[in-house]
Amino acid sequence: MSSGRSNIEVKVKGEEYGLNKQLSKSLLDIYPGIYFINVGYTYFDILWTRLQEKGSRKCTPIRDEYQLIHFFDLNNDVMPVAQFAKAELPILESLVNIRNRLTALKKDRKEYIKASDVQSIYSQVIKLITKLNDAREEEEPILGPPNRVDTTLDDVMQLLSLFFLTIGKNKESPATYCQLATIRQLLSHLDESGVYTQNDLKPFQDRLTHLSAIIKRDRENGKHPDQMTKFLLRRLEDCERIYRNLVSSLSVLSVELVPIHQRLVAIRRQLAAIVSKDKPQKQEIKPLLEELRKIDGKRQDGKFLGPGGSSVPPGQAILVGLLEECFEIVQDVNARRDDVAIPLKPIFDRLTEIRMQLERLVLTHRWTLRETDLWNYQLSLQEIDKMRVDGKWVDSEGNQPGGQFALLYLLRRCHGLLYRLISSSEPISEELMPISNKLLTVKKCLNEVLKHGNDFTPRDLYPYHLALYQIDNLRKDGKFYSDDGSIPEGQAIVISHLEECHALIEQMQEGINSSDEDDDVDEDDDDDDNSEEILEDGLQPAQPLPTHSSVPPSVTLAPPTSTLASLAIRSNDSASSQGTTSSSAPAINIPLRSTAAMEPTESTSTSLDTANASQPDQQ
Repeated sequence: MSSGRSNIEVKVKGEEYGLNKQLSKSLLDIYPGIYFINVGYTYFDILWTRLQEKGSRKCTPIRDEYQLIHFFDLNNDVMPVAQFAKAELPILESLVNIRNRLTALKKDRKEYIKASDVQSIYSQVIKLITKLNDAREEEEPILGPPNRVDTTLDDVMQLLSLFFLTIGKNKESPATYCQLATIRQLLSHLDESGVYTQNDLKPFQDRLTHLSAIIKRDRENGKHPDQMTKFLLRRLEDCERIYRNLVSSLSVLSVELVPIHQRLVAIRRQLAAIVSKDKPQKQEIKPLLEELRKIDGKRQDGKFLGPGGSSVPPGQAILVGLLEECFEIVQDVNARRDDVAIPLKPIFDRLTEIRMQLERLVLTHRWTLRETDLWNYQLSLQEIDKMRVDGKWVDSEGNQPGGQFALLYLLRRCHGLLYRLISSSEPISEELMPISNKLLTVKKCLNEVLKHGNDFTPRDLYPYHLALYQIDNLRKDGKFYSDDGSIPEGQAIVISHLEECHALIEQMQEGINSSDEDDDVDEDDDDDDNSEEILEDGLQPAQPLPTHSSVPPSVTLAPPTSTLASLAIRSNDSASSQGTTSSSAPAINIPLRSTAAMEPTESTSTSLDTANASQPDQQ
């Protein structure tokens, strides 16, 4: 990389290309010495396209105090962007417009995302992919890095894929794209670091098999156009190629050396976790360093010997490389006085912030996460990853500051958390997710009551009856409907939760009835004796009291005796608070989930039933 930026003396006022003063809000302050800036897509694409003819390769716009946009040429960019044919320019402009529409739709929290809007945009993307393929078939294929059309199409597909997850269409082909992109990123990092075992690769194999089945099933059923299935299959084959390379690299490792290899990988990850702390303590390194020295002491003439010491098993290079890297990390920590070098401190702080936010979402994503929100994290991680030169971050002079291991650990950890959130998404529409969460809470409470086996009365069951009645009242003809009359995805899962709750209540009701029958037998014997005495006196027998419901509507109940039961009446939807008794079920009208990150509390933790997606730690 060059020692600095070369100003190509291009200054453009925003108004010249129809831009407004919002341009300044879409640019973040750039850190000195860091070749990175988070740019608003709309303005960057328009300006970059216009200035492409003026000799600029990949430009980074920076705002000055006069609201002018300076374009700086990165002569030796990490990810050079190839020029594209003029025939692809209309396709690029259409893709940029679609990306802007998706971004605006993602930011709109006033309404739920409608499946019809997503399908409409999806149809437009299919047409653009078809045009792009036709345009490139007429020209000779250009070998080299992806051009601006390719990168923009990748952005559109990742964002569109997250929209499919948001509306609950997880088992359709377009929803697999963002997962494939994240898996490819994780596999690439594993290939780069070499710190992995066969157990780490197994979850990726299972996930790729699952995604492959979805794509091939849709292709056989003709559910999506051939252009889309071919596009996704190429992405799938790319991931499978990297996976096969990782497996083949481990195949040279002898069985005798596998235990040592697994232990070195574990030590390497522990060291990376220690280094990534804000202020790593050298005392934490000492026990790991002693263990590394013991492993190093097992070598003879630099080789690990097999049983009996008579053979040299294959796979020595893998173990020696891991061992030397572990010693290098220890040396880096001992020699480093500051936490992270000053030029890398902004990246370290940003990665730490992203990791904390993703870890919080892992706990609270059922209540706070809209899948499209993950796009911002994906974008930030991609931009930070592109800043590396030959796998390292460099300063303005091309040097490699200290703290590389800490940044790599944080980057891979963030990618792992992002993959976990994407893969744990359930095939339930955003509109039905509040109902699903409430049913899971009720089911959790009922199971806890049954597990403890304490005596409970009909009064304790009333909150559960009320909660289920409110949810049942939202259905029409056995289905939940949106405000626009459409049927959201996830009906079968939500109805299954509802039936399970009813079954649990019936089970508890049977226990109450059996105990009441035993009490009634004793009371009936006493009543028969008393009635005979009354009749002998010439009085009429007492008339039975009128039968009422267990809890009349006019009766105000005291708080339920069970603390768990009180959780069942908590509702996040407005229909629950009104308690309507109409026989015709209204359409769903549930407020949106909060966008703020919600801290886990005692009440929310009882319904935490997240999908345990396999996610290996990426160090």
